[in-house]
Amino acid sequence: MLNHQSTRGLILFLLLLFVSGCVTNSPPFEGDQSPPVTPVTPTADLPEEALTPTAVPDPIETATTQATVVPPTATPLSSEPVITQNPIEPTDEGVTATPIVDPPQEATVTPPPSSAQPAPVRIMFEPGAVSGVVNDFVTHSESDSYVFRAEAGQKVSIAIVSAGGTAGFNLAGVNDGSPLKRLENEMSIWQDTVRTTQDYQLNVVTPHESVAYELSLTILPPAGERPTPNYRFLSELLLDLTIGLREQDYSSLRPLLKDTFHSIQYRSEGAVIPADQALSGMTGLFGSSGNFYLAPSNGLEQQGFDLFAPWGPEAGVVKGLYAVGLGDSGEDEAILAISLNEDRYYWHGMYFATFGFE
Repeated sequence: MLNHQSTRGLILFLLLLFVSGCVTNSPPFEGDQSPPVTPVTPTADLPEEALTPTAVPDPIETATTQATVVPPTATPLSSEPVITQNPIEPTDEGVTATPIVDPPQEATVTPPPSSAQPAPVRIMFEPGAVSGVVNDFVTHSESDSYVFRAEAGQKVSIAIVSAGGTAGFNLAGVNDGSPLKRLENEMSIWQDTVRTTQDYQLNVVTPHESVAYELSLTILPPAGERPTPNYRFLSELLLDLTIGLREQDYSSLRPLLKDTFHSIQYRSEGAVIPADQALSGMTGLFGSSGNFYLAPSNGLEQQGFDLFAPWGPEAGVVKGLYAVGLGDSGEDEAILAISLNEDRYYWHGMYFATFGFE
């Protein structure tokens, strides 16, 4: 008979044997691997969209990006562009996009004040006249512009008189723009036969602050049609006198004189001599030094010089021309007296001063 201890040992042995048999029939596990998953075979009854995996949003992300959906209202669509302050992301083409901001307001541009010169002044002659005179002032910062009409074949003569000969002019055709006299040409006299019927514009300028000038313009008929000048207009005589003295063409000056000519030496006695003798004695007097020009006589008048006293009231002297730059030295001066007798102007005489009037 077995004792009590032997019985307990037999029972333990049988239990171990039973447990060992159960463990042997189970599939083995390697490490932490999960048991294999049997793949699901799709069937023809399922739609293709059901086979596409659906990403499940992260719970936290969903909680932060959820927005309340507001159903659309019946408000009509606006054609105005939608403006957002959010920056636009760069595009695939590599162009850096800039934020869309409120469109800039259109600026109001105020044009600067016009600095254009005034319109040219048209020179008109008196009925029956072929010349005219303009007296004015000009400054270095601007110019005085004039326009006149001339026909092809007409002879145009222009002369300007100013203090120190500092006022000059240029001349060009208005329609064709052809320059007839440039400012580089400092001559105070210009004359030529124009070839085109049109308006012509001349501009008076000076490099000085301000200067007074006298501008003479003569427009004569074509060659062969000009009548004998009667010098009923002062401007006609002044222009012919200026041109004749400048060119030292004394024979052309004979029609300007009467039969006699009054010649007076400064601070000396004067004499009345035949006109032809007076003209022959002027040879070399005007233009020999190259400095001759006619200047306004108001400078002498301001110094208290009486332009009419040397001639007497019976001479009918109405104008005195102040001529400077005479003689070989260019230091001699003279006053050329213009008289009016029986509705005709004459070169009456000359008041000459060696080395100038004091």
